[in-house]
Amino acid sequence: MLLLATLVAVALMFPGWHDWLVARRRGRVYAHYCVQRGFLFERRRPGEERRHATTCARVFAEGRGQRWGFTITGTYRASLFTAFEYTWIIGEGRSSMYHKIGGILWPVEPDLAQFMLTPKGFWSKMEEDWQCYWSPSAQDIAFDDSPEFTRAYRLQGSDEVAVRALFTPDLRHTFALQPPQGVAAGPQEVLWWRKGGLPSPDVLDEFLMDGNRILLLLQRPIDWGSRRTGRPS
Repeated sequence: MLLLATLVAVALMFPGWHDWLVARRRGRVYAHYCVQRGFLFERRRPGEERRHATTCARVFAEGRGQRWGFTITGTYRASLFTAFEYTWIIGEGRSSMYHKIGGILWPVEPDLAQFMLTPKGFWSKMEEDWQCYWSPSAQDIAFDDSPEFTRAYRLQGSDEVAVRALFTPDLRHTFALQPPQGVAAGPQEVLWWRKGGLPSPDVLDEFLMDGNRILLLLQRPIDWGSRRTGRPS
């Protein structure tokens, strides 16, 4: 009882103490998971987000209090990957919003069109002010034959024809089944993420499998003969 009372008193005196303990425990569990699978684990990578701003500036160049942590690197199904948790804060005072995602980065050959797909409403009120950072005049890319996908997501890119070709019916169906998630392609990498932080190790294998499925769908050879799927350009 005395120990419990002491712990409660410490938690009341230092509000961040509980979060610190939780983070420590999560770190130990992730480290054990990585040892079992031959992956590398790092608790933090300060400033890592700046290296990937070209791929997804709308995420990594936004807000304040950015924190890149719980990073796992290795090879999954012959693909090099970096899984991570990223948090940041938008706004000030009572209007501030705390964001947390769990993501995977893969290096890819520089032949994918640049694009970004985000769940509608992900940016709340700020979403209406978002313009495509490749072209301020770019319009959202919609697909008339995928109404569920179009209602759930906002898609923009540097080359509408090429992006439409990448987003095959199979890829759109996969995203429509499990919102909210996002994906972006930069010059030499692909980023995929889900809201809510990096999953716990007991479901992390499934997380890697789901992300790898998206990567494989993006890397399928493009059938340019059927690229007019959806709304015509």
